[in-house]
Amino acid sequence: MRPDYPGIERRVHGRVRKSSGDERFFGVHQAMWQARLKAPLEGAQWTGITTRLAAGLLERGEVDAVLTMTWDLADRWRPVPAIVTDPEALAQCRACVWATLRWSRWWSLRLRAA
Repeated sequence: MRPDYPGIERRVHGRVRKSSGDERFFGVHQAMWQARLKAPLEGAQWTGITTRLAAGLLERGEVDAVLTMTWDLADRWRPVPAIVTDPEALAQCRACVWATLRWSRWWSLRLRAA
């Protein structure tokens, strides 16, 4: 398999990533932001901001589910995908080293609307 990353980036973003700076590693983007919760969630890997954002989206009904990663019950170092529909259930995925959520599409739509 040999994906055509420049072709995909051109189709999706209208241009290819820059060969230097943050785009070299993170891909095409308009801006990069850093955020953290002032009061970290208990048991969070960093501050729990990703968990809190996902929970807020579920609570407000802006999304039906969140795709994330959680621990395998038999092997803590084996990640397993999870579809979470209950905001309180996100706590079970907290601090998963492999946890990842895709916010770029959701945020880009919100930023354009603002």
